[in-house]
Amino acid sequence: MEYKKIIKPTIGKIIFLTVFYFASKILSVYVYLFAEGMPFIFHKSSLDWPGLVKGKPAEFNYIYLVMDIIIWYLMGCFIIFLFQKIKSKKVGIKFKS
Repeated sequence: MEYKKIIKPTIGKIIFLTVFYFASKILSVYVYLFAEGMPFIFHKSSLDWPGLVKGKPAEFNYIYLVMDIIIWYLMGCFIIFLFQKIKSKKVGIKFKS
């Protein structure tokens, strides 16, 4: 069963997960301004700034956090799988003269 080998945790997959997670967290703050998480928003900040109308209290959704982590882990698994396939085929570009 090759899918078990693809999903099995390795250091490379954990590194990809960490990089993707923190990159999406930083990017989501710039995109959504008061929220964190991509593709699922798992944390919404409150809008209690001086001079603004009081907003909703901060919200945190653990299910969306777990879904984000699973998606980024699977993305890392897919990228490692592609690297291994390309490396095993020893793909090279040959030019005709």
